[in-house]
Amino acid sequence: MVIISLVLFCCCGDRYNNRGISIDDPAYQHDNEGPVLFWGADSIGSFYAFASDNTRHYLKNKKNRIKQICVDGDDVYVLTTYNTEDEEKLVLWKNDEMICDTLKDVFSRCFFINAYNGVLRLYSLIPNEINVYYYTPQYWENGNIYDMDLEMITYSSMALFCQPQGIIRAYGNTYFFGFEWCVNGKLPCIWKNGKIIMHADDTLNTTKPAAGFYVENDSDVVLVNYISKYEPGTVILRYIPATYDKRGNIIHIYGDTAQYHHSQYRYCMEAKYIRKYNNDVYLGCEENNGAGDPSTVVVYKNEQEYFKKENCVFRGMTINNNSVYIAIINIKSTGNVVQIIKNGYPILMLENEDVFGITTLPKRFEK
Repeated sequence: MVIISLVLFCCCGDRYNNRGISIDDPAYQHDNEGPVLFWGADSIGSFYAFASDNTRHYLKNKKNRIKQICVDGDDVYVLTTYNTEDEEKLVLWKNDEMICDTLKDVFSRCFFINAYNGVLRLYSLIPNEINVYYYTPQYWENGNIYDMDLEMITYSSMALFCQPQGIIRAYGNTYFFGFEWCVNGKLPCIWKNGKIIMHADDTLNTTKPAAGFYVENDSDVVLVNYISKYEPGTVILRYIPATYDKRGNIIHIYGDTAQYHHSQYRYCMEAKYIRKYNNDVYLGCEENNGAGDPSTVVVYKNEQEYFKKENCVFRGMTINNNSVYIAIINIKSTGNVVQIIKNGYPILMLENEDVFGITTLPKRFEK
């Protein structure tokens, strides 16, 4: 299998952070859904495995990491880090071929990758330490760097730049999700072919970016944003996800609204995964009651609770041939347990290990 020869040179990394959002692209063809792949690490080293069995394939260099995986038709692109004694390199692979190893200084190593019709791009994300007044969102393509060209609308506060966080291609259109960085906070926006088609209420800007969006049909999108509020007299932020239509009206609020409003602790729920698959909408979340307990993984299907497990960390989710796969880490006093959940039930349990991502590969990678 090509994927085996590819990842022998690489290792694993967490694809989820507070900047990049996991949004499955509906342009991915359902009839090309092959095996489900997940990757992680244990006491032996870094590995990848398929959800259909528990055979782990270990990587040669334990210090290397897979950072992101992107599928485009029959091609699989992998972004890795490659550690040497002197430096850490960023390397791009297409199937079993290295296509670029000169990325260590691109966008301060802070970006997400996307491929479509054979064109691969790296989109910059905001580094943790940067003067935003001197930052310009850009993308890399074939060794060249270009400025992003997204419409920016000035509201009551000064807008500095437009920052994409995710991309979907559907119905022949390109949709970017992200925010305008304004002097008083972040204004969540959705762009269609470079033009703003939806934005959140500009009077409610906070430092919490929105969660993402999905395409309802050719002319409509749904924003997954956060309802949020600060604790009185503090900078402690409570937030729970909610869906909004293009007019800014709330469609549905997720999470425990009673705890959000009345709990003595800082109750929060964060959306980690968003996808519309066929006619169903899935939202993968991590819930924290603020009392110091481990988080709870909650997955919704069409606004109804589909899966819930306490004392867990959400690590990824993918939908394959109408089956829902969820990667979680079950926090236990005796050691963490990786679980791969299929349609609500565990199919794999790996003790004292970690998992960093899960995805669906094209059919040609089937054994």
